Amino acid sequence: MNWIRVEGTLENLRKLSSVSGIQHLRRGAEPVGGDRFRTDAQVDEAAIPNIEALGLAVTVVKTQQDLDEHAATLLADRESRNKDSEG
Repeated sequence: MNWIRVEGTLENLRKLSSVSGIQHLRRGAEPVGGDRFRTDAQVDEAAIPNIEALGLAVTVVKTQQDLDEHAATLLADRESRNKDSEG
């Protein structure tokens, strides 16, 4: 799973609903200039080439590894705080 930023025309962004492997697509898009807009999505790795094939630019914000490492850090911090509060 990857968190990505997708940029392109509204027409091409509307085509995202036809791509399999998109787990979460943020509703709405923010204008970035000209006729281009940007939104965010959570997608399977295999979906990225299909999104790019729609004429959309994809920037990977966080990979699955990044997300796993972040979750592990949060869990370790929580466990550390729990130990500190117990003792």
